[in-house]
Amino acid sequence: MFDFVRNNTRVLFFILLLLVIPSFVLIGTVDRIPGRGEQQQEVAHVGRQGITQAEWDRAHQQNVDRIQRQMPDMDIKAFDTPVAKMAALEDLLRQKVLAEAAKDFHVQVTDENLRRTFATDPQFSSVRNPDGSVNKALLAAQGMSSEAFTEMLRQGIAEQRVVAGVANSGFLPASLSKVATEAFFQQREVQVQYFEPSAFASKVLASDEQLQAFYKEPAMAARFLVPEQVDVEYAVLDLAHLSRDIQVSDDELKATYAKILKDTPQRFGKPEERRASHILIGLGSSEQGRANARAKADALLEALKKNPRSFAEVARKNSEDAGSAKSGGDLDYLSRDGLVPAFADALFSLKEGELSDVVETDQGYHIITMTAQRGGEIRSFESVHDELLAELRKSEAQKKYVDASLEFTNMVFEQSDTLKPAAEKWKLELLTAKGLTRNGKPGDAITASPKFLEAVFASDAIRDKRNTPAIEIGPNQLVAARVVQHEPARQPALDDVREPLRGAFVERESAVLARKAGEETLNTLKAQPPATLSQPSELVSRAESGNFPRQVLEKVLLAPAAKMPAVVGLDLANKGYAIALITRVVGVDPSIAKDPDKVRSSFAQAWSEAEDKAYFEALKKRFNAEIKVKQ
Repeated sequence: MFDFVRNNTRVLFFILLLLVIPSFVLIGTVDRIPGRGEQQQEVAHVGRQGITQAEWDRAHQQNVDRIQRQMPDMDIKAFDTPVAKMAALEDLLRQKVLAEAAKDFHVQVTDENLRRTFATDPQFSSVRNPDGSVNKALLAAQGMSSEAFTEMLRQGIAEQRVVAGVANSGFLPASLSKVATEAFFQQREVQVQYFEPSAFASKVLASDEQLQAFYKEPAMAARFLVPEQVDVEYAVLDLAHLSRDIQVSDDELKATYAKILKDTPQRFGKPEERRASHILIGLGSSEQGRANARAKADALLEALKKNPRSFAEVARKNSEDAGSAKSGGDLDYLSRDGLVPAFADALFSLKEGELSDVVETDQGYHIITMTAQRGGEIRSFESVHDELLAELRKSEAQKKYVDASLEFTNMVFEQSDTLKPAAEKWKLELLTAKGLTRNGKPGDAITASPKFLEAVFASDAIRDKRNTPAIEIGPNQLVAARVVQHEPARQPALDDVREPLRGAFVERESAVLARKAGEETLNTLKAQPPATLSQPSELVSRAESGNFPRQVLEKVLLAPAAKMPAVVGLDLANKGYAIALITRVVGVDPSIAKDPDKVRSSFAQAWSEAEDKAYFEALKKRFNAEIKVKQ
């Protein structure tokens, strides 16, 4: 299969590389992305499997939420753009294509593969507990169960395996490397003239008839559609609530404190740390070298015993630990954790200022002195009182939760027309969420939970206004909800959206006029390319893109260089039109000679990305994948 892809794409991609494909500057433009349409409207498909508007909206919202969690101070509107939305759809399509390929190619991911990837991949460190298990509470806060996370991880590994064979096999014949690299980093002198829509806006007259026709276009109707909404009330039963009324006496707390000090005293003790200095003599590569190293270490120790104050000077002159020798052998404060046993035992047996005997480790022979110590104190009962109280309450609540969760589940089912009896029995607050859409409330772990949204938007929950089943949306956390009010998706009256509709119409028609003016000018210039335009010239290359948008740079670098000057045009969609006059090809950008390793890396990356892109395009054809909205 990989051979098939290469045989049909390598020649093409080499030719494109010679014409300077800007692989790492390719950024697609989005002419117009429809707003939120009917939730089941199909926006893309992979074979017979459709991708709906609801799935697209949800994927984009998840991306925005993820960015918001990682960068809470960032203005999230900067990521809620047509380009970002289209990127979410393309990513969704890619996932489904690779999932289909994984099934078709019989890619198997074992439980051992899962465990190894989760334990070693840095991207999962944030959801890994210190003992290597999954942090279920953190997953629940993001509306994901451990089962869903496991399935996501399994699918991700399978998808990586589908593309790994091509992604890691980029190859360019050495005989062509120099020619291709020089073409890749070629410089071109260019002038660019822009036809911006704002310059044509005054020429657009939006009549009532035009606005009505514009509003009836599917894309605009979808853009201004008011999404389906529900008002819900819900109750949450969890450990935090059950623990509130649990009473724990001081005697119980003191008994627990005493037991912890007896069984695991380190829990309430500050770790003891000792500041150490050492002199290291390497073991040598032979038996004789080892004997010589030991003899040297013994001699240094005898000298230090006679003059302990000379330790720092002896370390600077003799220690083979380059990192600490310059500071007189100082290793700063160390705890037992992380030290090899022989070194730790010697260090923690010393008194301040005392010298150790020669200590042997895999690194060599050490002479150690302890210069200071700190920590080791036990926290008082008073300082851990609240911590123990919360722990015992939680432990007792976990015992109560088993019975309470079963009774709660039965009660919301048996008395399905109201949540009040369940709320009163467990003293739960009846919470409300108004105007909730199928995307949920961003940032709220409950109302953004896929399980919660699936339950409240179920047809019987909307139709009958009865309680949903009790839903487990996190560890030891149950939620039951009831739809109070439902508003179907609706099209607002034109007068309610007249101004934003007028703005969208003027924007589109201005872009049409700008494009028309640009194309007419381009045709004129192509007939007789001028020596110059009124705009200033810039020298651009792969290494230096100048002040031009990426898509303009792409067009400039792809233009045939056989005859200069050359004129090319580029439709910038809702940003208008651009005409570029390429006056000359200068040669290879001299800046690349400063860092040849970076040049090779950039070129190899571009080649690999080109193969990956070609492979994915082949997979899209194989599995009949297509994005149906305009981009």
